[in-house]
Amino acid sequence: MPARGRGCPISQGEALRRPGQINDEINPAVVSLIDNILSIKSPDDIQVSKVAVELKDTVKKFDDLQYCVTELCNRGLRDRTCSPVVAKVFGLTAQHFVGDCKVLSLLLRRVQTEYQKKDELAKSDRNKFVTSALFLGEVFHHVQSEKKTPFKVLVEPVLNYLDMIMRPHLTEDQREDIDDDMSVVSKQLLQSGDVLCEFNAEGVLKVVQDVTEVLCRRELNMSTRVNLLTALAELWPRLATYYNARTIHAQLANRLEVSLKI
Repeated sequence: MPARGRGCPISQGEALRRPGQINDEINPAVVSLIDNILSIKSPDDIQVSKVAVELKDTVKKFDDLQYCVTELCNRGLRDRTCSPVVAKVFGLTAQHFVGDCKVLSLLLRRVQTEYQKKDELAKSDRNKFVTSALFLGEVFHHVQSEKKTPFKVLVEPVLNYLDMIMRPHLTEDQREDIDDDMSVVSKQLLQSGDVLCEFNAEGVLKVVQDVTEVLCRRELNMSTRVNLLTALAELWPRLATYYNARTIHAQLANRLEVSLKI
């Protein structure tokens, strides 16, 4: 994953600035703008486009840019309601730059830092781990290159996150967090499954097989099950263009230890 943008100063540690720490030189208008962004509840809200324009007009100094990206990432990485809104704002402002440093450069550096901590975080704070996975998936969905294409370099991390989210539900007894976890999986597959499949069909096939196994083995609430089934209905035909559907069917039956009578 890209880590640095040309001309961007390098900071050490998880964040470029501690959450809540405000430099006296930070423009108060930037602080107010961040508050406005974080008050938005949906990435489809018309206000998202307005605050994106305001960000480009307001953030003109590197300290302001650094502070803005840091604070938005901090919230997106811990609050699942904010994750898609923050990612959408980044998608609309990714190419905004101050000097030689872009929003995109700071954003990718931060998500890379979080991704490198995924194994430790999955053990120490699973809720935060799953929220980090959601945030990266939202960034993949909303943020594009200057050529208006997804970042292929993010495909493997997104799929790895999905694999890690589902792993406990394949190997352990029924867990209380299963619906929260699988709602994150279904959202990412419904939003980006087709694009992920284009870049890495084999990785998506593994995720789809795991989803199918979870559906067969575990109890899920109705909304989670419907979303997962919808995602599968969209992805199985796409995968069938790469793989033999009957072979996959037989492999799944073997994993589930069932005998198929056809």
